[in-house]
Amino acid sequence: MLILHQGLNWVGAMQRGLERTFGTILGLMFAAVLLWLHPHGLALVGCIALLQFAGQMFAASNYTFAVFFFTPMALLMATAVGRSASDVSQLLVARGLDTMIGCGVGLAVLLATYRTHGATVRNALSETLGAAKSVLPFLARGEVTTAEARIARRRLRSNAFDLVQIYEEQAGGTERAREEADRTWPAIVAAHRLAFRILAECWEIEAEGNAGNARGPLLFGASGEHATVRALNSLQAGHAAEIPRSASSFLLPEITALNESLPS
Repeated sequence: MLILHQGLNWVGAMQRGLERTFGTILGLMFAAVLLWLHPHGLALVGCIALLQFAGQMFAASNYTFAVFFFTPMALLMATAVGRSASDVSQLLVARGLDTMIGCGVGLAVLLATYRTHGATVRNALSETLGAAKSVLPFLARGEVTTAEARIARRRLRSNAFDLVQIYEEQAGGTERAREEADRTWPAIVAAHRLAFRILAECWEIEAEGNAGNARGPLLFGASGEHATVRALNSLQAGHAAEIPRSASSFLLPEITALNESLPS
């Protein structure tokens, strides 16, 4: 069941499951040869040490090779106290079946519970735009350190990170989910930039202390905040937005990019 936690998505989990299965089968073949040679004493210690070293060398770069070395190491340690040939054969077969059944069940559970609907990334995109919209009133007043403002900022930051993670999950899913994720990617990038542009201004105002309170209103100018909120409302609903204008052109590049990249 560990493969459920070893891949970011269905493709990653499938790859890890196959790597573990093939690595175990090849490792069992190698273990059969080593057990037939029956090393003992210093030879046994040396084999276990070399297998441990080789497995650790490949643990990060090639999971198949890592399992290939770890499997005979574990079996050598398990049979070090002495077992009959029939016991060793049963152990090899049991280890192989256990791995194949475990990987099969883990992949079946992942497939049954995996999010495959096409709206997942779109929903995350809408939630990120909604979170960005909720920060704007605090930013426009320069009041970014109140309890409510910090909650809104935290929500925006969390949604921005989740947006990319959900894209990665959906991009590794079924063909339909992958196509939907790829169509939405330009809008995801634009929304991510929008979120951290807003958060960066909040951090700047907070760093300046009381002197930064006047910075917020200057970002939007007269009625600029409302125009930006209206634009985000339209984008959140999936419609083209009227580009807001302000003296500082705050968020103009990000909203323009969203306008051009939002999938239909």
